[in-house]
Amino acid sequence: MGAPADEQRNILVLLRSRDAEEFDVETLLGWMAHENAEIRDWATFNLGTQTDEDSIDVRQALADRLVDPDGDTRSEALVALARRRDVRALAPLIDALNGDTVDRLMVEAAGYFSRPELVEPLQSLRGWWDDEDEYDARLLADALLACRTGAIPSTFFDLITANDG
Repeated sequence: MGAPADEQRNILVLLRSRDAEEFDVETLLGWMAHENAEIRDWATFNLGTQTDEDSIDVRQALADRLVDPDGDTRSEALVALARRRDVRALAPLIDALNGDTVDRLMVEAAGYFSRPELVEPLQSLRGWWDDEDEYDARLLADALLACRTGAIPSTFFDLITANDG
């Protein structure tokens, strides 16, 4: 039997309203494995993107979310691992960039990764992905520059020291 609805609502309110740094890492790690997809998504976002926490346990929890049944949670985990330059996210990112629909988080993740393997999939987005939105065009251009040069553009918030291991 799952957690009561009131408890789930309370967790979501906390995740949405508090600064990520206010949460204990172990609590966020636990919520990342919660039965409720929205809780997993918000916990993954908070730990993965809103903090600079980086450890074997954090990376493993994020890698576990790469196969989450919820697409939003998978996307948040992918960006978080890309920020940490964790190669476990590289193949899923390439697959996502080659998909029929590509969201901004995938292009952002490519920029954080800053790897030459991502240039071709990013180039294939030109003309259909970035043609109607100035923000998308800039994001794609910045991600391409990052992958060509290996340097994360200043438009990306790089909070975590590169660890290519």
